[in-house]
Amino acid sequence: MTRRIHSLKALTLPLWVWVLAVLAGLSAGYAWMESTFKSNASRQAFLETVPEVGRDGGYVSSDSCRACHPDEYHSWHQTYHRTMTQVAGTDSVVGRFDGLVLTDDDFAYRLLQKDDGHFVEVHTFPVGVKPDLENPEIPSRLEGTYRVGLLTGSHHMQAYWLTGTQGNLQKLFPFTWLIHDERWVHRDDVFLRDPAITHGQQLWNQNCYRCHSTAAQPGLDVHTGVAHTRTAETGIGCEACHGPGEEHIRFYSSPLRRYRQHPEKNQEHVHASIVHPEKIDHRRSSEICGQCHSVKWFTDGPELWEKGFEYRPGMKLNDSTPVVQPTRLEDQPWLHPVLARNPDRLEKQFWPDGQVRVSGREFNGLIETPCYQTGTMSCLSCHGMHGTPPDDQLIPEMTGNRACTQCHESMAGTAALEAHTRHPADSAGSQCYNCHMPNTTYGLLKAMRSHTIDSPSVHRQLDSTRPNACSLCHLDKPLQWVSDSLSKWFAQEPAILDADMKSIPEGQRLALAGGPQQRALIAWHLGWAPALETGRPEWAPALLLELFSDRYAAIRYIAARSLPLWVPEEILPSLPELDYVAPLPERYNAVQSWKEITVPALDPVQAERLKALRPVNPVDLGE
Repeated sequence: MTRRIHSLKALTLPLWVWVLAVLAGLSAGYAWMESTFKSNASRQAFLETVPEVGRDGGYVSSDSCRACHPDEYHSWHQTYHRTMTQVAGTDSVVGRFDGLVLTDDDFAYRLLQKDDGHFVEVHTFPVGVKPDLENPEIPSRLEGTYRVGLLTGSHHMQAYWLTGTQGNLQKLFPFTWLIHDERWVHRDDVFLRDPAITHGQQLWNQNCYRCHSTAAQPGLDVHTGVAHTRTAETGIGCEACHGPGEEHIRFYSSPLRRYRQHPEKNQEHVHASIVHPEKIDHRRSSEICGQCHSVKWFTDGPELWEKGFEYRPGMKLNDSTPVVQPTRLEDQPWLHPVLARNPDRLEKQFWPDGQVRVSGREFNGLIETPCYQTGTMSCLSCHGMHGTPPDDQLIPEMTGNRACTQCHESMAGTAALEAHTRHPADSAGSQCYNCHMPNTTYGLLKAMRSHTIDSPSVHRQLDSTRPNACSLCHLDKPLQWVSDSLSKWFAQEPAILDADMKSIPEGQRLALAGGPQQRALIAWHLGWAPALETGRPEWAPALLLELFSDRYAAIRYIAARSLPLWVPEEILPSLPELDYVAPLPERYNAVQSWKEITVPALDPVQAERLKALRPVNPVDLGE
């Protein structure tokens, strides 16, 4: 009874208390609604400055596929294709935006994160004054504050694009975040690029949309510089490989149609509104990958700038954007006037013999391969978009020799394999990939496998300057040794070689006398496990220190990554960091400290003589 009386008293509080409580609730509710409204308005204003997701042509986005294809959607969602381009947000930005200041020759950039996004303050300085925001005596001016709109990459590095006032145009921020190193570096220092070469402003809406999004329409007005870009999806979505999904969804929205078309009921008749790469001709299937993973020929112009590429999965790629093949120039007349004006035009992406030399263009390598030309090899022979590890997306059983013996069955047995390779079956020399797909492609600060399947040949190296597979494992052997071995084992014609090729280890010769890509490849292979298992030449640390002094930043990065593998672990903590973008005096001092433990040193006279043989033309690989 007493408890009930107390409850009644609580219900009979003074009216003014109830009024205050109601007003407080209304005020809190209004504040929440106002905050939500402002947040939504801010978000909407931001989205108007980045490429619009959604376009005509029957595109419906990957999210529309999820309900019927949950397993495929989940496996795609784990890939780096999905995150190739993303809208900037707390769940997608991986770089530091905590007030850090970055500087280059002309500007200082303060990186900030606020509740509604990530921003870059750009500060300018008087001509001839070194940018420094920390020194109050140095005059500076805030040129503007720009919000980060898009991100490109989420695996090795991440590039950042800044919004502005020209529609949804995205301009490249000049620094890149190296994901594994967890640091910012200037954009020029992540490519194999001569430091004397300068580049203009790069626009996502003009270049990167081609391969880093799904079915983008640039909507770029070249007269005003204003862009109204639309994409089916910011990253690489389902429809990039399967084609627009609207008609497919409409057709299968009927339960009766789904039942009639179910594979178990009707293996032959599948509705043709969607493309299945595994069920079409190996050429058309591979061209789906080739729409991005190739060097293509296209003509810039108002129609392309407005509507983008017309290629759709299942079409013949060469009908819209022909794939460049330097090995078949007679069949590509559109290249003739270009090469007449600029004979070196193809050198940025191809070796002298026409094989592709840069990463991300694997289809160019595949189409030069007899297994593709006269067989049925396709990208899907080894790779899979669903159910494969995100890194390389290799089908698990295709990471070893099964990738080749699935067709070349006669080589599957141990005896046959060793008779063919002249190496123990369990060694790197009996791995098909290492001999027939060597790491002679470059990109992303590392070497990658060539996708042109061929055999080791010294003659081919002499014609193309591309290192042969044998020398990339046997770095300590001269080219003459390789020529003699191939002549003895495979009856290849002996090569005519100069004195250096007969006597100097090929790894050393290429690192000192070779071009920038050859030097980068040797620096990488000096950190490659199969090469380390094959032999550990005592001169390797000194050679890597020489490469760390290279004028190309990318070569210095790779050399610094390989060097610790040649030093006892107990010594490493006492050695200075090899920072590849540190000022030259700091790098020099670090090298001197490391040289104290690198015995023996290189022959200085021979090293300088070989370096004088390096090609003089500046290189800027088209990665």
